[in-house]
Amino acid sequence: MLGGDQPVTLQLLGATDATVKELNDCAFPLLAGVTAASSPGALKGASYSILLEGDFAALGKALGGGLVAVSGCANAAIVAANAPTASVTAITRITQASAETQLAAKTGMPVESISRVSIWGEDAIDLSSATLGGKWALDVVGDWTPDASAPDAAVAADAIVSHMKDWALGSGGKWSSMGVPATGDYGLGSGFFYSVPVTCVPGEYKRVGGIPISPALATSMEAQRVALSA
Repeated sequence: MLGGDQPVTLQLLGATDATVKELNDCAFPLLAGVTAASSPGALKGASYSILLEGDFAALGKALGGGLVAVSGCANAAIVAANAPTASVTAITRITQASAETQLAAKTGMPVESISRVSIWGEDAIDLSSATLGGKWALDVVGDWTPDASAPDAAVAADAIVSHMKDWALGSGGKWSSMGVPATGDYGLGSGFFYSVPVTCVPGEYKRVGGIPISPALATSMEAQRVALSA
């Protein structure tokens, strides 16, 4: 997630002793240390935090800063409101990964050949800019659209890692879906988190502009805006 030569120390909030033992027994060369924590205070001082469940207000208050990836746009908004010095994004890459996996299964193309699948809002899937092996996805699949079902655990875990890796190390110009604070772009208003396509340089993200918005996509985006800004 942070490169092939970066040692890491893990603080696992809510992990069992068995989980800690299993990680230590694996003897990963870059694992400098791993401990289980029972209090959100363990997050203070972390450079990178991945928050998947729990009391998100309390977790936000415990953060001291760093890059913080949160499960879900609504949860990210709660964390950000309680962690003013942290840089917070919502993980929507899992839905993107699910869509890519379904697209690969339907077309027989490898997942690695798929790019620019976008997630809007929380889970609205958009293939209008996507490519398959250099071809426009819509030319290959027509009006078929993947559903927003959850992928298997391995795909979801890899998506979480990919979210933080792109954000921490940069995406090399590749698009990634990421829930970020709405700032009026795309006519969406502000005051909530909303997934959009982004590119990343280390520690920063930039919204992708100039994306054609079809009437159907605009309707879906508006529905997502209403749900997330309520």
